[in-house]
Amino acid sequence: KAWTPTFLPPDWLDVSLAALHVAGAIVGYIFIRKLHNFTLQLGWVLLSLQILIDFCDEFTRNQNWDTWVQTGFAVSGYLVLAVGLARSQASLEVEAARFKRREEQLRHDANHDRLTGLANRSHFSEELAVRWRQTAAADRDSLAVLFLDLDDFKAVNDKEGHLAGDELLQVVGRRLKSAVRGDDLVARVGGDEFAVLVHGLPDADTLEKIVDRIRARLSKSVVVDGTLITPRASIGVARGCAEHSRPKDLMRAADAAMYAAKRAKTGEDPLAAAG
Repeated sequence: KAWTPTFLPPDWLDVSLAALHVAGAIVGYIFIRKLHNFTLQLGWVLLSLQILIDFCDEFTRNQNWDTWVQTGFAVSGYLVLAVGLARSQASLEVEAARFKRREEQLRHDANHDRLTGLANRSHFSEELAVRWRQTAAADRDSLAVLFLDLDDFKAVNDKEGHLAGDELLQVVGRRLKSAVRGDDLVARVGGDEFAVLVHGLPDADTLEKIVDRIRARLSKSVVVDGTLITPRASIGVARGCAEHSRPKDLMRAADAAMYAAKRAKTGEDPLAAAG
């Protein structure tokens, strides 16, 4: 009678299946470990131990506690795994919400000025292009662009410091937003330059009222870093017309009007129109 080592199971198929399942359990654990969820890892270990005992039954079949041990590992493993999955789902939802907020913040930062929170030049140009396409050529006079440049802003920076200058820019930004209509877009397009996109104008009187309101709001004195400052701005206004074939033409006309107003010393009369 041939001698068979007592430490080897008689059914090598069971051994092969056990090895396969153990390998699968290890691979699964490595994958779950990447989720950084300890509860899932623990549940997977308990289930793996149950599988290991089941396929190594040749070693434990004569022990009465074998079935109870397997059942305990299986039940506890599934319970812990279910808790881990629930926690993982909640964690994924939190992470998805965090990612969405981060994406929105990045999009906001790409389109807005960090100091004032207003739209930046790029966003302003894109919005003007969109409004331009949405407006029929015959109705382009319902669009208008205002360019504003603060007078003597360099003197504020030089005398009071850049922090005072930054505070003044923030004040101007808030006043501009409060002076225009809700759908109009206010942007900071340069150091001390601002722009306003006005659309849906029914007539020239409406545009004039908006400009007058801007002038009135900006001219109020404000205390900046302990110093009383009266903001003044040169304003250029360009309203859509047949001469403007592209959005850039409207912006260029407003920019030219603003510089014309500055050359005319618009601290006294800060309104010049073009187009």
